[in-house]
Amino acid sequence: MKDKIFNILLIVFSLLFLIYPASYGMIDLKISFLFIAVIVSIFYFLKKIRFKININEKYYPYIIICLCFITRVIIVLIFNSYISQVSNFRDALNAAQTLNFSSKFYKIFSHWTLYPFILHCIFKIFGTSQLVALLTNSVILTINSFLIYKIGSVVANKKLGFISSIIYIIWPANILYTLIVNPENLGISLLLFSTYLFLRLEYNTDLSQKRKILDLVIIGTFLGLSVFFKNFAPVLIIAFIIYYFLFVLKNNGSRKFLISKVVSIIIIFVMFTLSKQIMFLAIDNLVGTKVARNIVPGFLNIGLRGDGTLSENRWVVYEELLNKYDYDFKLANKEMTNSLIEDIKNNDSAVRKKGFFENKANILFGGDYTRIDYVILSLGNHTYIKSLLSKYIIPLNNIFYIGVITFMAIEALFLMKQKNLGLILLEIIIHGCALMLIIVEAQNRYMYSIQPFMCILASNGIITLKKEVCEKFSI
Repeated sequence: MKDKIFNILLIVFSLLFLIYPASYGMIDLKISFLFIAVIVSIFYFLKKIRFKININEKYYPYIIICLCFITRVIIVLIFNSYISQVSNFRDALNAAQTLNFSSKFYKIFSHWTLYPFILHCIFKIFGTSQLVALLTNSVILTINSFLIYKIGSVVANKKLGFISSIIYIIWPANILYTLIVNPENLGISLLLFSTYLFLRLEYNTDLSQKRKILDLVIIGTFLGLSVFFKNFAPVLIIAFIIYYFLFVLKNNGSRKFLISKVVSIIIIFVMFTLSKQIMFLAIDNLVGTKVARNIVPGFLNIGLRGDGTLSENRWVVYEELLNKYDYDFKLANKEMTNSLIEDIKNNDSAVRKKGFFENKANILFGGDYTRIDYVILSLGNHTYIKSLLSKYIIPLNNIFYIGVITFMAIEALFLMKQKNLGLILLEIIIHGCALMLIIVEAQNRYMYSIQPFMCILASNGIITLKKEVCEKFSI
């Protein structure tokens, strides 16, 4: 009976993943089919001519680290003198230089505070400049590419981890986004490391009890810290719970096993809450006043009204409420929440209009362009470079993105047969994060935080497709 429930849930999760977000990234089906045809042809041709690339697995980490770091450093050295940060990224760089958080902005958006403080500490060692900030990005992104490799190695093998990391490294927008001073890179590091430790706990049975508890403490702590860069931590905690539930169904886990997993989640949640609250107190001290603990109603006011995209006018409404209640966030949030509920009940509500969520989904996952747009904006009057990026790199990057989405979709279909719980966990994380994004303001760059997981799934799609092609044609 448990096996049947597991299989049903596996099909449900895979179909939900295919419907959203995968399907929204495959709008140009001609390119998707072309990708599959080209890859299959390459597999067939290389097998026919007996062509093989043999790289010793022990060199995988060194190749990943060198390739990622060198490409990022090169792009930084070439473009640093042309780049001038814009919008919140400019403010983050200025705050890192001055450590001035007196603006009301930091009282509201606490997740833009910790990153400038960390940069400020780095500036004290290496000097204050944009170049140092961008080289710091290069180091962080190199760490992220290595963590992708480690996750892929745990859930499958080192080959999958290697290919996943290479996909992430050569992704054109990922290379160019090194030039933007943003907190998301560190947020990704924390999410990846937490996911890696969680999966290692599940796949490595040789860990001591003390090591397991320590890893759970680190997972919860890092998820708590990730809130101050990009808050997908609640999605990961829910995904871990679903993973345990599926594990019990698949493996007929004992009562003792179930209790141990409940304890594991409790440890993660307690450390998540504790580290988050401690960090809020530290940021209160940094800003000089109590900062917001929760501004979700403000984001929902934008995401569930109008067209669901960034709106200064709708954000001003929330700020006016904060002023009205003298920055008592609980009272302001209560009034904003009640207003939203009344609006949603109304037949004229934006969320009741046909195509509202589909439009937001297309903005979020119907391409990968905003990050390069920010680079173009940051190039100021350098029109020649901007035209090159617009004419060649953005189309190339979108083709690359469609390829990743295509192989994610293929992976989801094959995963119904493979039943790899580690990969299923990554699907659930992506789907959960996508659902979170669709109810707040829709910005295309927000999917950046879940791209590492997308690369791992796409890699499994490529490897599995190759295996199926080789077996089909007996080559």
